[in-house]
Amino acid sequence: MGVASLWKLVEAAAKLRSLLQLAISEGFETNRHGTRTIVVGIDASIWLNEAQFVHAKEIADVFGFGTHRAPGEAEAELAYLNSIGILDAVMTEDGDALVFGVQVVICK
Repeated sequence: MGVASLWKLVEAAAKLRSLLQLAISEGFETNRHGTRTIVVGIDASIWLNEAQFVHAKEIADVFGFGTHRAPGEAEAELAYLNSIGILDAVMTEDGDALVFGVQVVICK
């Protein structure tokens, strides 16, 4: 799953912020989307594989969340959406997101 030890290699360059700080600075203050919110793309493939969670789209629809199935690598699609300003951040545990060019990564 991704480039081995990539998180360790880039750790020194990381700018750590809480989700609250990100939401205030990128969502409320910047107001890029006109809604005073941030838009986060989630690489759900990890969750779907680990939990065998087959009804994810239906649950997302019930809560009013948009969904999008990447035609190829999820990380590449999320990086593209981040680069054109549709997504403010990407939530993933896969270091490939950085390789594909994601600018803001939310991870545990």
